[in-house]
Amino acid sequence: MRINRENSDLLRQNGDLRVEIERLRRDLERRDRRICDLEKENVELREARKGAAGLLGTAAGNAG
Repeated sequence: MRINRENSDLLRQNGDLRVEIERLRRDLERRDRRICDLEKENVELREARKGAAGLLGTAAGNAG
């Protein structure tokens, strides 16, 4: 009787852990996608800043 109860408890714990592992896996995937999106945005912002600096430099050269 005790062994059956322990077995049942272990099976329940196993199921709970599998659910938690799946939740953590999804969280990691979301985090990785977010990091990728932010890295792309960072590149775009750097390129935009370079472009703006080039335009400002050209405009300043023409004004002087």
